[in-house]
Amino acid sequence: MSRMESGKARPFGMRDKLGYLFGDFGNDFFFLLVSAFLMVYYTDVFHISASTVGVLFFVARLWDAVQHSEHSLRIDGICNYSRSS
Repeated sequence: MSRMESGKARPFGMRDKLGYLFGDFGNDFFFLLVSAFLMVYYTDVFHISASTVGVLFFVARLWDAVQHSEHSLRIDGICNYSRSS
């Protein structure tokens, strides 16, 4: 009988923390590579100044943060998590 079948889950340990750490690191590293590529692409191909591209990236991240917060509040208002099943 495994631990999950007996109703006991193993505690969240260092192995789990390292798994999340490396997953988040890989995601952030990929995002960094895409952002760097877009910065070079926008400046070299579209001939947009680097400061304008930086402001564009900043506005996009700010918009993303606002939208995530708004959608989270909307979802929390729609879904009733207090119901028992």
